[in-house]
Amino acid sequence: MRPKGLIHFMPKLRWTVTQDAIDLVVIDHRVYDYFKEQLNINSLNQYSVSHLGYATLSQELQESFGKLKNLFREKLRSSIFDFKFDPSNQFDLNHLHRSWVIAHQQYPTVNKLFEPGFLSRINKLIHYIEELTTPFEISTADPYFTMPNIFGTQVLRYGTFNVTVSFNNLGRSSYNKWINGDQVHDTDTNNFNEFYTTLRINTNPSIEQTAPSEYVDWCKRNQMPCVGGIMPLANLDKLEENLLQYRQLFYHNALIENNFITLE
Repeated sequence: MRPKGLIHFMPKLRWTVTQDAIDLVVIDHRVYDYFKEQLNINSLNQYSVSHLGYATLSQELQESFGKLKNLFREKLRSSIFDFKFDPSNQFDLNHLHRSWVIAHQQYPTVNKLFEPGFLSRINKLIHYIEELTTPFEISTADPYFTMPNIFGTQVLRYGTFNVTVSFNNLGRSSYNKWINGDQVHDTDTNNFNEFYTTLRINTNPSIEQTAPSEYVDWCKRNQMPCVGGIMPLANLDKLEENLLQYRQLFYHNALIENNFITLE
């Protein structure tokens, strides 16, 4: 509980070059403040997107879309792809996919007009980008650095959260053992005994859930600690109304060299 009268600035994800920022709704301020403090003390509060697959594929799709639009105009005198397209916009991805299907319906032999695999590659790119958009990981310069979990397992949760600590620990969590049918509770059972620095970003709606009854029963039968399988830090503020903007921020900032993400 924070004392009344003090100004509380919302925690943020902030990019170092552009100074773009996303407000965070912290799940547990004790955990967030501790995690951020450990990053700062060890000069690790600079995150990079673990891979630029999303940005690279988005650029390829943007270029392919331009080529597709021109080819349909020139070869088929068709305006089916005459619209603005932003690969970071889910509405635009939906529009492109729908138009791609309609084009095949209207022109059943359209593949013969293009180089082999060109049209199918566009469809694959759409789905690849959708799959890569969420979740994805951001990493520090030392992803193997660990800090003790001083809070215990009571801070673990179930469900979907937008910013979570990745499980890079040795062994399996109780929840992961349940998923994979590992019924042996031994020294390899690790329920976030320590926190690694890598974070997972998820732009799906957050959903906090309770333990599945099947999981609870399984833990009892196998004398396994029945605790959550996710270590959440925060959710993205007002995600539903800002989803497009947030995705665009992650996309455009990923294209800028040495543009790190920091926790504030």
